[in-house]
Order: sequence, then C-alpha cells, then structure tokens
Amino acid sequence: MTGRRGLLWLVAGLALTLLFGRWVAGLYGDWAFHHALGADALWRERVALTALMRVGTFALVFGFAFANLFAVRQSIVALVLPRVVGGVEFGEAIPTRRLTLLALAVSMLLAVLFAFTDQDWTLLGQAIHGVPFVEFDPYLDRDLGFYVHWLPFERYLAQLV
Repeated sequence: MTGRRGLLWLVAGLALTLLFGRWVAGLYGDWAFHHALGADALWRERVALTALMRVGTFALVFGFAFANLFAVRQSIVALVLPRVVGGVEFGEAIPTRRLTLLALAVSMLLAVLFAFTDQDWTLLGQAIHGVPFVEFDPYLDRDLGFYVHWLPFERYLAQLV
C-alpha cells in the first residue's frame, strides 16, 4: 500500500510540475512576443488584470460556496455511517471537524475551477481606463462612456453569477 501511495504522489507531483512548466513557458512566450513588439506595458497590464480577475473570481466563488456548504454542515447534527468489522456491524460517527474540512476542500476545488476559466481581461481594462465621452444620454443622464466602457464589464459579471 505504501509503494502505491508513493507512486501516486510521484505521478501527481510530476503532473503538477509539468503543468507549472507549461504555464511558465506560456507566460515567457507571451512576454517575448510583446517585448519584441515593444509593448511591455501592455503585457504587464494584461498579466496584472488577469491575475486580479482570477483572484477576484476565486474569492467570490470560495466565499459563496463555503458559506453554503458550511450552512449545510451546521445543519448536520451527527453523521453516523455503518461499519462492518469481523462480521459485527456498528455505527461510526464522522467528526464535525472532518465535515468542516471537507466543506473547505470542496469550496477550494470549486473556486480553483472557476478561477481558471477563460476570462476576458480587456473588459476589466476598459472599465478601469475608460475615458468619458462628455456626451450624455438624454434619458438617463449618463455619460456615453458608461455604455461603452463600464456596461460590458458589468454584463460580464452578471453572466458569471
């Protein structure tokens, strides 16, 4: 059993190393492309906004999932699973601490899966750096820059939820 477990950890570590190497190579290739064009500032902006969107998505999804799963965990008074040892059946209670850790782990997994979905960083950049048009909508009295810069990002956020 220990040999199999060690092999499993070795394969998992190798897979994580390969995924990390792929991510670093992609980041370097993207930087080299932008550097060759003289657009280092654009590359830094893209990396910063993508990281901000991923961290924000992670925090939002983790908070929502953990709040819901922890509420379900609080409603469970005791979880007793049947166990058979040597032909004798008895009930084994799962500790509440383990249930809380399970809720935490599932929330973390969901947050990581949502954080690494494809996200459009240009919408956030446009919402942050959008220039007002100084021309106002006659009905709602909003600057037209709101419709061009902020509203697409707001619709994107609404689609996430």
